[in-house]
Amino acid sequence: MYEEDMRVVAIVQARMGGATRFGGPKVLADIEGKPMVQRVLERVSRARMLDWVMLAIPDTTENEELAAWYFGAAKKGLGLYRGPEHDALARYIGAAERASADVIVRVTADCPCVDWRAIDAMVAIFIQRFPSCQYFANNLETPCAHGLDVEVVSLSALKSAQRSADARAREHVTTMFRPQEPEHRGGPRLTVDYPEDLEVVRNVYRELGNSFSGIDVVKLWDARPELFAANEKYRV
Repeated sequence: MYEEDMRVVAIVQARMGGATRFGGPKVLADIEGKPMVQRVLERVSRARMLDWVMLAIPDTTENEELAAWYFGAAKKGLGLYRGPEHDALARYIGAAERASADVIVRVTADCPCVDWRAIDAMVAIFIQRFPSCQYFANNLETPCAHGLDVEVVSLSALKSAQRSADARAREHVTTMFRPQEPEHRGGPRLTVDYPEDLEVVRNVYRELGNSFSGIDVVKLWDARPELFAANEKYRV
């Protein structure tokens, strides 16, 4: 526990549907022998400033395969929450309440390069600034490679936002706290929306193993740009 006895929980959102750009379900796509969602959960779970990690998935039939994967391979040390598919905001709030969370670290299952060191740093800054700070992200003022984003938000702030949330906010969860999405990103593209993104992420894991940092990836991008060429057309 931390200052003011706040409980900090990372919630990883995932679902089987909705990946039209990818051409099918992506969260169970293989990355060096493990599904992408497992890679994300393993990396997030290494953060020391977290009290718990939860997987939040829809409660639809389409997501039974993902739930089965959780119960078969991932449930040790991790929580599972199932909620409405088209209201990710409600899913986050439900998962946070289930976990008795005061502070939420938001992570998406299509970012398998998420850096637990960044999570620890962001949570520490958030707690230091709380309660004047209710939302904090590492890409608000300076560019951040797409896929290395970290967001920290209080449960009370999410509940307040839920009262007036429109459809976009319910899908993207934190839009009401952000003035706008960053127009330009620094570094490589490390989120997985397209098959070419998966190719790049697989290259990263082959070259760097499992314990790389965000800085390690950027250094690899500088040294071996050909490993990141596949999704260059999607980078902003």
